[in-house]
Amino acid sequence: MAEREAIGRAIAEERKRQNLTQSRLALMAEINEGYLCEIEKGIANATINKLLAIAKALGIALADLLEGA
Repeated sequence: MAEREAIGRAIAEERKRQNLTQSRLALMAEINEGYLCEIEKGIANATINKLLAIAKALGIALADLLEGA
């Protein structure tokens, strides 16, 4: 559970750093906004494909999201 929360926190922090809304990032990553919200809160178990899509939309490496997990 701590890993999910750490990954979600990393996504939210990077999204905010880039001044993106959850809605905009979800659109860029081609995922549901509600699902992104659950990922950021550490509730949802994101698949590797979804994490890759989010990282790509943020313009960062997947390893950057997983670093603190």
